[in-house]
Amino acid sequence: PFYAERLSRHGIDVTSVSDDDIHATSDIIYTELVRGEVHSASRARLKAVVENMAARGAQAAILGCTELGLLDDGSEWALPLVDTVEVHSRAAVDWLVSAG
Repeated sequence: PFYAERLSRHGIDVTSVSDDDIHATSDIIYTELVRGEVHSASRARLKAVVENMAARGAQAAILGCTELGLLDDGSEWALPLVDTVEVHSRAAVDWLVSAG
């Protein structure tokens, strides 16, 4: 809801994933990624989640957990990925530079 509420304030519709996809993604995050483990099966599972979103009309996928970007190996995805680590890092740099 954190992202959905804020994005909707700016006229951006959010497509949520199914409960099964949420549980699978959470499992990947907490049993693998937070331990520094990146498995090809987990990447394939997340790609399936993104493909399902694309099939439902989504135009991009937000990787809303900092660890999810570890699964992006630069290969082709069904949608453009928005990695929140990159977005927050750029915003921090912009803020620092503007604070002068």
